[in-house]
Amino acid sequence: MQYKSEDEVEVIVSKSEPIFVAISEGLYLEVRKNGTAIFVKRYQLNDKRKQMKIGVYGEKDAGLMSYGDALIKSIQLTQQIKEGIDPKLEADRKTRQNIKTVNDIAERFIVKKAKNIDSAYILQSNYDKRIGPIIGHLPVERVSPLDIEEILDNVVAEGYPTVANKVLFLCKNIFKSAEKLGLIDKNPASPFSATEDAGGPEFSRETILSKGDIKKAFCVFDLHSTIVPLSTRIGYALLLMLGNRKMELFSAKWEDIKMDSQTFTLYADDTKTKSALVIPIPDLAMPMLRDLKLISNGSEYLFPARKRSSRGYISDDTTNHTLAHLFGKKVSKKPPGPNYFGQAGIEYFTVHDLRRTFRSLLAHVGVSDEIAEVCMNHAKKGTTKTYNRYRYFQERKEALNKLAELINPLINHKGIQ
Repeated sequence: MQYKSEDEVEVIVSKSEPIFVAISEGLYLEVRKNGTAIFVKRYQLNDKRKQMKIGVYGEKDAGLMSYGDALIKSIQLTQQIKEGIDPKLEADRKTRQNIKTVNDIAERFIVKKAKNIDSAYILQSNYDKRIGPIIGHLPVERVSPLDIEEILDNVVAEGYPTVANKVLFLCKNIFKSAEKLGLIDKNPASPFSATEDAGGPEFSRETILSKGDIKKAFCVFDLHSTIVPLSTRIGYALLLMLGNRKMELFSAKWEDIKMDSQTFTLYADDTKTKSALVIPIPDLAMPMLRDLKLISNGSEYLFPARKRSSRGYISDDTTNHTLAHLFGKKVSKKPPGPNYFGQAGIEYFTVHDLRRTFRSLLAHVGVSDEIAEVCMNHAKKGTTKTYNRYRYFQERKEALNKLAELINPLINHKGIQ
């Protein structure tokens, strides 16, 4: 096997293209989609193949690992393996020894979950906003049921019963993890139940906005443009016209949009169903995208972060909080404002309900279930996964253009004035 020199590694990293390549015996370089490059050690011990991250590639920062340091570390790990020592288990032992506070065990739990689920950012958000500020600094063994009760009471008081249930679930799992590691004898969240102590029983929501609701909602957006900037208004309109899941749209890059061919490419890694899809952009959506291009002001993202952020695009919570704000719900430390939506006669809805509305309106304009399900990029149960991102492209193009003709007068996009 031909290995890579230091100069070759530097060239590979500079391209920022996803790759997994051997550097030396048992040492690999993985360049991830976000451009981060990490060194990975692969080895076999007791007839089991294993791998572990040993460092992030870089030269100028004390927290990064150079090519030469990675080679030295790999040699050291190889010697441990020859002596029958599993380096990954050793690293885990050291990690456990460093777990002192709730922040430590929560970080460990969420990082592990992130390897298996795409929605770990929701766990992190709930922890950062509702759990960490109250008990994050405490030693794990110091947390009592009284602390858990305070957390839940605060969330319920915010008026988010579903979130309260999620926070309770997260608390239980964080401390279950601590219990497994022998850090505590009893889980302080175990006596609590969602029904009695958090948000109560949850019922399936099937909120679908009527055409009248859509028109009134966008009128409210226009009346309160300081709460709903034009880019966010365009985002809500595109969700209704394209049917994306929220962050498929709000984390998208301009390189995914082809203005000349009017297509929006969703890559498998960026979708819930791990199924790529090329979305035909309706003619009536193009003016909004052109305005969005101007608003994004040269950013690589359609919806750039409004505050300094390492990821570049707006927070997962931004569009949720905007709607909640208009419903008079508490979304920050400031007192909640008036229920502008309620005053307009609009019942409570969320960003995800725009996707449900998209599906309902497809049926309204006569689109078949088969084509509508492809437009939704749903995974069909009991069938072989398809990798044809252009499946039913012409039929979907006709369907989305027909839907856009229905939606366009309701949203009344005036564009940049």
